[in-house]
Amino acid sequence: MDTPRAASNAGAARAADLGDVPRLCARLRDGDPDAFETLYRAWFPRVIALARSATRRDEAFALDIAQDVMLRVASRLPVLTDENALAAWMCRCTLNRCRDLLRRESRRRTRDARAARHESSPPPSTSTPEEIESIASMVASLPPMDYDLIMARVARGATLREAGLASGLSDDAAHGRLRRALASLRTLATRIIP
Repeated sequence: MDTPRAASNAGAARAADLGDVPRLCARLRDGDPDAFETLYRAWFPRVIALARSATRRDEAFALDIAQDVMLRVASRLPVLTDENALAAWMCRCTLNRCRDLLRRESRRRTRDARAARHESSPPPSTSTPEEIESIASMVASLPPMDYDLIMARVARGATLREAGLASGLSDDAAHGRLRRALASLRTLATRIIP
């Protein structure tokens, strides 16, 4: 994996067209499209190369990272003193975004694997009508958003993404909320059904 220092040294020679870095940073913060184009031309290929090197992924994955990094930089770039500071900051942003996307992908794979295990598990034991009525009343007593998520995911078989979108939640937020609602139902069920 390239280090920020290595990218800084390698990039310093190629970044001569950046000119006055503090002024460029100030112009970027003011929303100057020419300043963004200057930074984009100088750094986009390097961000892609660093992302590919850090993640060992294909160009499409690196392009997604580079696009995210350039958009974040355009809105959050501090005023930096020189090209070395800019290189270090760009490398740090790129590596942070790589880490974030790899973690997100890992969490998604874990959730999918859990869901696959859950779907292949044997059906639960048969319940008595009283137990079914108790569970139905517990589900009905949930907060409306939790109820809607559970009904969409479990009763209608919607994917986590579909259930989340219907409730206005991201995948991660829907997963967390659904997990907490099911844990709450399990706790209530163990009190009622031994």
